[in-house]
Formats: sequence, C-alpha cells, structure tokens
Amino acid sequence: MEYGIISRIDYINALELTEKIIEYMNQFTDILVEESTAEHLDLSNAIDSAPLEEMNVDTLITVGGDGTILRALQKLDAAIFAVNMGRVGFLTEVPGEQVEEHLGRLLEGDYIIEQRSKLRTLKNNEEFADAVNEAVIHTAQISKIRDFNIFVDDVLADNIRADGLIIATPTGSTCYAMSAGSPIIDPRIQAHVVVPIAPYKLSTRPMVVPASSEIRIEEVEGRESVLVIDGQHEEKIGDDVLHFTRSPKTARFIRFQRNFYERVREKFLR
Repeated sequence: MEYGIISRIDYINALELTEKIIEYMNQFTDILVEESTAEHLDLSNAIDSAPLEEMNVDTLITVGGDGTILRALQKLDAAIFAVNMGRVGFLTEVPGEQVEEHLGRLLEGDYIIEQRSKLRTLKNNEEFADAVNEAVIHTAQISKIRDFNIFVDDVLADNIRADGLIIATPTGSTCYAMSAGSPIIDPRIQAHVVVPIAPYKLSTRPMVVPASSEIRIEEVEGRESVLVIDGQHEEKIGDDVLHFTRSPKTARFIRFQRNFYERVREKFLR
C-alpha cells in the first residue's frame, strides 16, 4: 500500500498537524508528500515529495476541508482519508484532534470504502476533469440573466431564465446546490440534480434526473458565461453545447462507519 499526504498551506494548524501525521506514518511506512505541502513543512528528516498529478499512491491523506479533497480528486484516483481542518468539512471523516487513533486503523485496513459517483462534463467534444460535487454554469457578468435550454436524453425538459445552472451529483446536493434549493440526495441514489441559480420565474424548480441520462445545456443567446467544475477549474463558454453524464469513475472515501444522515444532522441541522 502506497500512502501520500496533502495539506492546505494557508493554515498553520493544518501544516503542524500534517507534520505530526508524517512523523507517525514514517514509523511504519513511507509516505509521499505533495510538493507544495512539502515546501511549507518544517521537518527534521528528509521527505519524498512530488507534484499532485504525479503522486502514484493508493491512499491519500488530506488535511484541510472539502476544498483540499476536491483539489486532490481533480488530479488523482486514490482513496481519500480526509482529516478535517476546515470549517464545515462535510466530506471529511475525522476531526484533527482524533487523527492519531484513526491512523492506526488506517494502517491496519480497519475501514470501509465508500464510493461516490462523479459527473463527466464535455464542452462540445472537449472533456474536463470529472466533478465530485458539481458543474456550475454562470453568467460572466454580474446581474446579467441568461436563457438556458435544458435537454434530458435529447428531449427539451425546460427553458429557464436565470443567473445560471448547477448540475450536481448526490454528493454535490449538500454543497452549492443545496444553498440554491436542491433537495438533499442520499449518495446511494444514482441521480443528478439540475438546479437553477436565481431563476426569473417563481415556478422554476430543481429537477432530479436519472444518472444514466444525458443532460445537455444550450445557452439561447450564446452570450459569454463561465463553466466552473468543483470550484477548481474555470472555463469560458458562449455558443458551446455542454453535455453532462455519469462518469465511469468514482470517488473513493475511507470511512470508519456509515453515517450519512448523522453527518447531515451534525453539519446542517443542529
């Protein structure tokens, strides 16, 4: 088993915890450190490092919040053991103060793997990195509304006027999409949700469609908009046609218990 680690580098507490994790792991196995993380660490022993996209590891420890996880999953296909050093950390598994007791279980293989579906995005025929949460289409200019045609399996499902659209996975239904009115979707359900952002008509509502369907978005006026994938990749769009389908790949998370609804209560309802 090959292990790697990445940390958010703008938070000293996350970097200090990362140093402790590396020292603990080095007692039992080698661990590869993400390059920019390594540059911000203060360790007495030499460490091996590599750029994120070149880290050939089976398991990646992320120290930060959901943004750190999404950044990693844009580049790697490793199982994620996520330590929360962010604000909400909905995708993370353990808080920073409990990490050492769970590292032992990690090394012993005493965990389960939770698989989450990913969203594939194509602009015309150009493919981008898969999204774990969502793809967002938004007007390039503030306060400028746009017309969007939404097709599901080549059938026009709706024409809406809005600031933009969110196409989210079940995982993404608890993120940006939720703040725009999406229902919370159990990650075991194979579906995508199309959520309008600030729609003009009060009757416009989110749509839940089968993950096996293809969603096609066409902007009626062809004016400039922006496509953002998981908050990590940004792409300008105009007359382009966007296609969204379920990716054949999945995101894999190391879990010590199945607690989706407990997580929802803890993060959003209490």
